[in-house]
Amino acid sequence: MLEKAYNGAMAKKSAPIEIACPCCHSKLVIDPQLAAVLSHTPPAKTAPDVDISDAARILAEQARRREDKFRESWEAENKKEDLLARKFEEALKKAHGEPTEKPLRDFDLE
Repeated sequence: MLEKAYNGAMAKKSAPIEIACPCCHSKLVIDPQLAAVLSHTPPAKTAPDVDISDAARILAEQARRREDKFRESWEAENKKEDLLARKFEEALKKAHGEPTEKPLRDFDLE
């Protein structure tokens, strides 16, 4: 009985279905009996469409962006010490203005 059921299930096995995704154009292989994707092949990637005459402009733009980012990080690093000093002063003023309290411990809660 078990052998007949096994052979019957194997006889009903159908061929996998190949489908092209309408969104990304990838290839999917689907098993209809299991209702599962067996394999996925992504579409071939195309090279970016860049004109050679535009290469000099693109490189100059990238160099300008690098210089801008470097300048911004340099300025931030130079201001870092002053910023930390001001934050410390503000926290110190806040700490002097508040009354000191005994810290609450987990042991105190029980």
